[in-house]
Amino acid sequence: MVIGGAEKMGGLMKRLVVRLPFLVAACFAVAVAGGGAAVIGAVQHSHAVCAEGLAGVVAGVSAALLVGRVRDLDVDRRVKERMALCPEATAEEVADFLGLRPAVVRMSQRRLVSGR
Repeated sequence: MVIGGAEKMGGLMKRLVVRLPFLVAACFAVAVAGGGAAVIGAVQHSHAVCAEGLAGVVAGVSAALLVGRVRDLDVDRRVKERMALCPEATAEEVADFLGLRPAVVRMSQRRLVSGR
């Protein structure tokens, strides 16, 4: 799945955008495995295993948040570039051009206006 405009991006960002669903799934798989290890460690009264499992949960969730933030920054950059080229375009027109949903473009516009 290559979203609109990804063919213009540089190497690492292009690969990240193309593989985004797999990255998020991998992050949550790490979190789930860590949760399972934490439960097993707690049931067996093994504090070391429980702590390692909880560290896995934290690592998986943190990585998923990082992947989501990178995705948001990429969308914000692309929306900003498109709005600079065509300031009178509506969110629906920008979304159609970039291959995104209009709600994603509106959220990006709000983030850009608020300065986040």
